[in-house]
Amino acid sequence: MSNINNKQLNNNHWGPIYGTYGELVIAEEKKQIEINKIKAIEKNNFLLEKLLSSKEGKDQLPKPKKVDLFISKNGDIYRSPKQKYHYCFKEGKMRIGILEILIRDKGYVETRRLLNNLHSESEDSIRKSILSINEKVCGGLRLPEKEKLIIGKNNSGYKINPFYKIKIVS
Repeated sequence: MSNINNKQLNNNHWGPIYGTYGELVIAEEKKQIEINKIKAIEKNNFLLEKLLSSKEGKDQLPKPKKVDLFISKNGDIYRSPKQKYHYCFKEGKMRIGILEILIRDKGYVETRRLLNNLHSESEDSIRKSILSINEKVCGGLRLPEKEKLIIGKNNSGYKINPFYKIKIVS
């Protein structure tokens, strides 16, 4: 490569470019960078307008559909089709009792009130039962993991997640 001089490198585009041709290349690169910046700004403006328009028309978005669940007095909880999505509380009337109270009372129910109505030993047993309900029922009915059946709020108590519509059947 020692036989090749800088002029040959410039002509073959193998090395650094000097002179007016190099300045022209640099000017073209700067122009392309500016064009890319303008395109990016236009794309961001388009996305921003789309986002703002979706927030303005928020009430036009479809509301998430509630999931219908059914619970019987003997401890079966299911959704359609029953053969595929079914869970039975074989033991522990406390869990059925918790569900019945939460279904009957639409808002948050304090843990202390659940404790008194179910004649439970401690608030901790109520918490464990609710955790068990969420794990077993959501697993047995294949409900979405992020949508627990029973939701809790500090200093308020527990309630049925509004995502679910539960009907008591005989």
